Amino acid sequence: MHELAMAQDLWRIILKAADSNSLKKITDVKIQIGSNSGVQKEFLEHSLKEHIFPSTIADSANLDFIEENPELKCRDCGKVYAGEIGSLKCESCGSYNLDASAGAGVSILEVQGE
Repeated sequence: MHELAMAQDLWRIILKAADSNSLKKITDVKIQIGSNSGVQKEFLEHSLKEHIFPSTIADSANLDFIEENPELKCRDCGKVYAGEIGSLKCESCGSYNLDASAGAGVSILEVQGE
């Protein structure tokens, strides 16, 4: 399960944030998921809540998922626009040199607690 491995990586980041802020209990975690990341929110949520969080300082933490819409950036003209990774060419100059500039990753936006 791809999401379990992702959850384990995110857990390390969450713990580091909690440690940096001297949190004894994690109450809320905000996670951004790119719509082109290939990560299924439901599976990631299950992995965190059922496999990672139990018996930890995040045992009853709330998860808030924010979807990041996809953006592409043309390497030739620099135009950034909304688009799917499968888009073949730049809307502006017609170049095929495109990079995903947003919407392809997963990241921790915020860790709150006490």
